[in-house]
Amino acid sequence: AIMHEAAPKRREHDKAQRKAIEALRAASSADRFDDAKATAAAQALGAVVAAEELLRVRTDAQVMSLLTPQQREQLRTERPARGPRQ
Repeated sequence: AIMHEAAPKRREHDKAQRKAIEALRAASSADRFDDAKATAAAQALGAVVAAEELLRVRTDAQVMSLLTPQQREQLRTERPARGPRQ
């Protein structure tokens, strides 16, 4: 139920991210570069990535709060901590 509840927000973030990336691509290939439009698109992309990561962390915390201490420990040992995306 927790993951299901977060799904619409994830889809919204995915759409916003695709839109911002497309705007950046359009800015880079335009006949005349518009710094203001590129800056706005880059800021929009940054905001949506931050919102998605915050949603992920909140969802992870909600799931972890439901687990027993033994389950949490098992999850920590079996799954390495997430690092930055590469």
